[in-house]
Amino acid sequence: MPQQTAPTTTIALGHWTVNLDTGHIQDSEREFWLEPTPLLLLKALAENPGEVITKEVLIAKVWPDRTVGDDALAQAVFRLRKSLSDHPAAPEYVENVPRKGYRLSVAIHPPSQSSEPADRTRRGLWLAPLLLLGLVALALWWFITAQTEATDTNPAAPATITAANLTSQADDFYSQYTRSDNEAAIELYQRAIATAPDYAASQSGLANALVQKVLRWPNAVNEAPIEHDNLLQAIRAGRTTTEAAQATLQRAEQLAQRAVRLDPNNAVNRRALGFAYASQAKFDQALIEYQAAIQLNPDAWGAMINLSEIYQAKDQPEQSLKTLEQAFNAMTRVYEQQKVKVRPWLPGIGNLIGERHRELANHDEAEIWFRHVLSIDPYHQAATENLVRLLLESGDNSTAQSICHNYQTKIGQLSACSELN
Repeated sequence: MPQQTAPTTTIALGHWTVNLDTGHIQDSEREFWLEPTPLLLLKALAENPGEVITKEVLIAKVWPDRTVGDDALAQAVFRLRKSLSDHPAAPEYVENVPRKGYRLSVAIHPPSQSSEPADRTRRGLWLAPLLLLGLVALALWWFITAQTEATDTNPAAPATITAANLTSQADDFYSQYTRSDNEAAIELYQRAIATAPDYAASQSGLANALVQKVLRWPNAVNEAPIEHDNLLQAIRAGRTTTEAAQATLQRAEQLAQRAVRLDPNNAVNRRALGFAYASQAKFDQALIEYQAAIQLNPDAWGAMINLSEIYQAKDQPEQSLKTLEQAFNAMTRVYEQQKVKVRPWLPGIGNLIGERHRELANHDEAEIWFRHVLSIDPYHQAATENLVRLLLESGDNSTAQSICHNYQTKIGQLSACSELN
């Protein structure tokens, strides 16, 4: 007879205690977080413990918006078993039923107090004699009273801390700008929202990740990757106007709006709302939100880059360039504090500024910017290409040849240098 699914989101699974919302898992010796895909697989199996669930059903539950094969499912099973210390030759938790599917072969129950880690029990044994001392008892009473009062005044604190940790993990995935990392970020943001629905940062983070999914990865996983340049290019390519894209972007807008309602004086939330508006070509509304973000945080260089795109869309190239330069200056101001985030962007933004100056026929300024980029990243390919072409246009072939020789000797071929032959 199938076992009844535990009604709570935290379950006892053998010697493990698992929170199916957050992925937090622990036993008497270890404590960690399940990865997003193994967690989704465990949730799918835990819906009907003891029952065989077909591969097709599991794939549909774990990857609802993607097309994957049995290999992906097998890999997810492997990762879940590894997390649970479950040996495939003699599985205690996840059983493979040949030609049928998988099942959760252990009963699940709500966690009991007796399932607390053993080290806590051991601590109690050696603390007990100390509690006989009146002074320690008094101190302990005071501490417990203070903690109880603090908990009573903010009962949501543990959930908020969990949501903050999940959101921080999601932010790290999101900032990698790859398809798999973005999917992981989406899952973690959703987990954070389920844990603490009023934590604004997870709402705005999910909004950003959903917009990126539409702009960068609207294609099926088995299709060739799409070349993504910027927001305006994605809009012109029609990626944001399909029925599926519009539904996703509307959801992103609603999430960002809620984040702003929850925390209106947060620059990150205002920028996320601007991004959701901009992706739907609501440029006037996006402009207002980006400007609000910059007013709240004068060093919000990401919002400045986004605002520059809006001015470009509104055919204001000089204002766009000015805003881009402001973004670059803000990035240099916060470089030491945000090195990991700023470093990948700084040379590219500097090169883009040089290209914009060149488009406006400001050749001297363009050369200054290309050289500035190369002072930061000596072998930045695009900046080197641009500087070589600019020098060739001005007739300075010898300097261009010297740059080409140095680059091609140390790095490799450069298309702009072929014009010297």
